[in-house]
Amino acid sequence: MKNITVKSFLGALTISLLWLVMSLANQDTKIIAGHLGVVVSFAEIQQQLEMFEAVSGRMKTFIAQRKALSEVLALKPTAEFDAARAAGAITADQFVTLVYTDLWR
Repeated sequence: MKNITVKSFLGALTISLLWLVMSLANQDTKIIAGHLGVVVSFAEIQQQLEMFEAVSGRMKTFIAQRKALSEVLALKPTAEFDAARAAGAITADQFVTLVYTDLWR
């Protein structure tokens, strides 16, 4: 499993747990997403992890640049993932807001 320094909710729960799932699962594993109750594949978990890591990295850069949330939202840091996540539980802007406020602390 990847060694992660936890300084935020995103790192603590989301990224760390996805790495844990990836270390325990394989291509044949059926994973039931707790918040939606649907079966997801190993590949979907992998895509989710890649998105969280990419967006988290971008947010850290934006925060270091002291960008306001409104500026970050205008930059659309999730744009490349939005089509695949269109049916997600929250919108792209809601996700960006959650990650931004979590990492800003």
